[in-house]
Amino acid sequence: RKALTLDNEASTAFVHIASIGYHELYINGKKADERVLAPAISRIDKRSLYVTYDIASLLKKGNNMIAFWYAPGWSRKL
Repeated sequence: RKALTLDNEASTAFVHIASIGYHELYINGKKADERVLAPAISRIDKRSLYVTYDIASLLKKGNNMIAFWYAPGWSRKL
């Protein structure tokens, strides 16, 4: 988790996450999008996929909380 304070509303805000396991992103207690257990399965010995989230609509002026849930998924086999 990470707290973030904004002086103004965000006009644009993106989060890019690269993980070899599965993850979900939450902004102020709301899931960032509809994806479940992102990213898709890939050859983790060859590449790591990333996911881009547009989070501007989830941020507000003042205090915000960003939370990241992670599970190792196939990365346990490395």
